[in-house]
Amino acid sequence: MVPRAATGRGAATMALDAIFVEFAPAEDRLLVRVQHDRDRETRFWFTRRLVRMFWPVLLKLAAAPTEIRAQASPEARKALVEMRHEQAISGMQFTQGPAKPAQIRTPSAMLLVTTIHASRKPDGRVLLTLCPPEGPGWDLNLSDELLHALIELIRKASASAEWELGLDVPRTAFGTHPGASN
Repeated sequence: MVPRAATGRGAATMALDAIFVEFAPAEDRLLVRVQHDRDRETRFWFTRRLVRMFWPVLLKLAAAPTEIRAQASPEARKALVEMRHEQAISGMQFTQGPAKPAQIRTPSAMLLVTTIHASRKPDGRVLLTLCPPEGPGWDLNLSDELLHALIELIRKASASAEWELGLDVPRTAFGTHPGASN
């Protein structure tokens, strides 16, 4: 599935066009394909362990905008995150695959991501650095809308993998657990 956004931009040298996240059963991993610079594609593997560790970070980033943090109660923050998530994903076009094959930037292998560094830039965008075990990482510079789209893609792909991680939006961002009453 792919979110497409006309204004989505990547790191300084990589203009983000689309992101695909799908479960690869033979590998028991998520394949994350990033199309950029109009006709390039870079592929990454996300393991179950990486997704489990990174999910709370993604949700904290989604809850970080000033208007959300300014809410007095956790319930109000939760409701605002849910609303922003629904607005963001309703504005995205989700498709099953690329319109045309892209030139693969890493033809010999997909990059196994073992660490993701995440931060908010002064302009409010989210910077994700996807790091392999060795060598340089790749920067993804995401708007809030693309962050929410990535959250949704990872959530859906993890569900199709039947990893039973309980990836919900935004429940885990606020310290409640599945089955807890709200």
